[in-house]
Amino acid sequence: MQLILSLFKAAYETLLAPRQMAHNVKDIQMPRQQRWQALILVAALSAVLSYLSYYAINLTSENTIDLPSKSGPFGLFFLQITTMFTLVFAIQLVGSWAGGTGTLDETILLVAWMQFVLVSLQILQVIFIFISPVIAFLIGLAGVVLVLVLLTVFISALHGFKSLPGVFLSMLVVLVVFASILGAVLKALGIDIEGVL
Repeated sequence: MQLILSLFKAAYETLLAPRQMAHNVKDIQMPRQQRWQALILVAALSAVLSYLSYYAINLTSENTIDLPSKSGPFGLFFLQITTMFTLVFAIQLVGSWAGGTGTLDETILLVAWMQFVLVSLQILQVIFIFISPVIAFLIGLAGVVLVLVLLTVFISALHGFKSLPGVFLSMLVVLVVFASILGAVLKALGIDIEGVL
């Protein structure tokens, strides 16, 4: 329990000082296998919470909405982990090509930590679906903004880039390109990606 509370406290501190937390995460010593395991774990948590949020909305609303993936919960988890793996290698490869100094191990853990911060926000969203759907909706919007902010700051801290606007614009271009490629590949494999990518 103490570990869980410490993690949530660190997630809150990430919102206050994302660059400092990025450097703290970079300094963590951990075998690569455990880094991948952390990434897979938070991907699973995120998939579960996504389904819980949609079920909660359908329970509390007169109008039902479709779940984010027609492939079922395991399909959503597969899409989630595929997206996160793609993000790790995109950040690492493109950052290195641009002269960045970050390592693959650092990238894995930073992406995993970013996803944990978002998972913390998802938990709040699920709770507020039952209390105030409007607030829950606003939390969802905040999550979208948070993804962009954390990615920009984390990539900058990871690779030693100085210009945040430059990192932000480059990140958007790379994300669009990789999302298009990933979407095309998954569709070619016959995997439903509606509502996920």
